[in-house]
Amino acid sequence: MLLFACLLQAASPTRASQPWTIGDKGFITGLNGHAVSQMPDTDVQPNELIALLQKSHVAFYRFDVPSNPNWEALDTLVDALNKAGIAPLPVIFPPGNRSKTLTPEQVDGEAFAYATALAQRYKGRIHYWELSNELDSFCILMKGDMMPNGKIYPYGAPSGWDPAQIVEKRYQVALATLRGLSRGIRSVDPTARLIVNSGGWLHVGFLDRLQRDKLDYDIVGWHWYSDYGDIRKVEGKPLLDHLASYRKPIWITEGNYRPRKDERDDDKPQADYLQAALTDFSGLYPIVQAYCVYTLLNKPGEGAYGVVNMEKTADSWQVGKPKPAFDVIANFSPD
Repeated sequence: MLLFACLLQAASPTRASQPWTIGDKGFITGLNGHAVSQMPDTDVQPNELIALLQKSHVAFYRFDVPSNPNWEALDTLVDALNKAGIAPLPVIFPPGNRSKTLTPEQVDGEAFAYATALAQRYKGRIHYWELSNELDSFCILMKGDMMPNGKIYPYGAPSGWDPAQIVEKRYQVALATLRGLSRGIRSVDPTARLIVNSGGWLHVGFLDRLQRDKLDYDIVGWHWYSDYGDIRKVEGKPLLDHLASYRKPIWITEGNYRPRKDERDDDKPQADYLQAALTDFSGLYPIVQAYCVYTLLNKPGEGAYGVVNMEKTADSWQVGKPKPAFDVIANFSPD
């Protein structure tokens, strides 16, 4: 009982609720996509995309925004989503790279300028921003990296549970990226809700470091696929309790069934998994406030993650038949 009370407190929003706040008014669902960045999504007309999202009954649409986007296409998408009552959730990627040529100070400055420009353009139209994507994977130890004790790490990637499994030099670049993005959005729109995500699994060591370094953000974005198991306890570790200890709402900003190669032509396992996952995660509300399925449209070369098939024509892609998983999302209603 004491633990649950603590989790309830952890789920309380860190900023005053706004009229457009969605996550703290009930469990919500969303869909991922690449409407302004990647084919085949970019072949889909905005009215077609909006029709699919409305039919799915999702509350938000999560999409990536490159450092130099097609501004006209981005404007059209954001306005269409808002008109349809669907919250835009952009995942923003600042210019520059994470190579050795950029110092953390330069990374911070470029991220700040990029985020400021975005916030100025979309203030009042975008209220949720996800700051980059899966920077934990960039920071975590890899085979051949030097560990804090001076020895060379001889294995594949570790679990990510321990902050000591983070490579300091790469972490400082990631921290600078997130700080620049956070400061840029906040400088224009202090009421915006900022999400910082992780590739999931047991990678809390990265968020532990961000917590220690007092990064300013509002929502933990966690990625969770079918092969990860039960988020409450993974490999004997109390993952959900640990995430709740940050005292921020938790959104699953990427989730779906990860098919085996022999299941690529079988739609049933995905539908069954999403039905169970949505039911399970909605039961964790208000600790977990949202579940965003990755992804709306089947993308060539990315397996069977999409919940709507795409058909190739001579010179473009067209929307095909929805899969059973799409109906699961559309018909889902949390208890």
